[in-house]
Amino acid sequence: MTPPKTATTTALATSTAAPYPLLGGMSLDTFLREHWQKRPLLVRGAIPGFAGLLSASELLRLAGRDDVVARAVTTHPASNARDRRGRRRPRYRLESERLRRVDLGAARQQRWTFLVQGVEQHVPAAWDLLARFSFLPWARIDDLMISWAAPGGGVGPHVDDYDVFLLQGPGRRRWQVGSPAGVTLDPDEDLRILKDFRATDDWTLEPGDMLYLPPGVPHWGTAIDECMTYSIGFLAPRHEQLAQNFLAFLSQSPAASPPGIYADPDLRASLHPGAVDDEAVARVEAVLRGLVWDRETVATFLGRLLTGPKPSTSFAPPRRPLGLDAFAATLARAGTLTLGASTRALFRGDRFFVNGEVVAAGGALLDLLVTLTDTRRAALPVRLSDDDVATLHGLYRQGFVVFAP
Repeated sequence: MTPPKTATTTALATSTAAPYPLLGGMSLDTFLREHWQKRPLLVRGAIPGFAGLLSASELLRLAGRDDVVARAVTTHPASNARDRRGRRRPRYRLESERLRRVDLGAARQQRWTFLVQGVEQHVPAAWDLLARFSFLPWARIDDLMISWAAPGGGVGPHVDDYDVFLLQGPGRRRWQVGSPAGVTLDPDEDLRILKDFRATDDWTLEPGDMLYLPPGVPHWGTAIDECMTYSIGFLAPRHEQLAQNFLAFLSQSPAASPPGIYADPDLRASLHPGAVDDEAVARVEAVLRGLVWDRETVATFLGRLLTGPKPSTSFAPPRRPLGLDAFAATLARAGTLTLGASTRALFRGDRFFVNGEVVAAGGALLDLLVTLTDTRRAALPVRLSDDDVATLHGLYRQGFVVFAP
């Protein structure tokens, strides 16, 4: 079943050749053809005068929470002195102390950089920022990370395995970009810092400027002023991860796994009992060839994998959930239904993938879920069958969907 097109997807489909403001007037077609996973792009004034979503003190408070993934790096002067093992003192150190015990004054003096991941799970406005990048599939967008750095702070020259947009918030940051050829790691560093980094480009980003970097491009950001950078990162699972997860997924599906138990009624006496003989290998090979999957099996696996919650993800079910009748009445009134802040959702045909679960839908419920997936919000009222209301009510009780205040 082909899902209906929403107004958002239809508008985007007819405008990919038009100038796109976030890309400095470059069209989406040009960006995807010439830059995406190919070469960097500097955009001046991508969001003119971007002031950010949080102050430095608000970000630090967020970083100190137990339900937030955050880390801090301190920058130290370069030194040629060696210890007894011949190792140079690392220039970049990952700090282990909880960020709730750090104040901005001390962070400024010690060239701290602290980085907060998954901000969209805790700051609703972050989803509005991520929506500016929804010309790329939601399945590829990972999270919003915000970093704060004191003057001179940074995490050193490094390489990422994923695409990233670096949007400059308050303050200025110098970005040096190098060539992917011949990069090696510095054995004296605790972090994955590049050795002998050589810049081919050198830019200073002001608030609202943005730098796109494909995977594997060496880069080095250094705060000129006290500054904040908004990193929109993209998912890029390794092939071995996909293979391992897919085999685990198949093992949970009785229809995909061959039935029976290992048997060898034709077994012959062995001259070498310690050997793995050809007959045993052939029997197991035949079993593994019995694994069955098709494109839709892969689609279900991918939808569940890409929406599956991260270990740090938590959901907030309503404290006093509406009963089924009250929930149905609320759907029938003017308002807005949204995905929960931590919710990840995708769809394929009549299947809706939400936080690793699969919901089958059709008709008006499918229209509603497609709109929620594309834009993360849907206008009410909406008319649904009793069964569809019950399905949606189950998602609401888990905190997967919420009514906007």
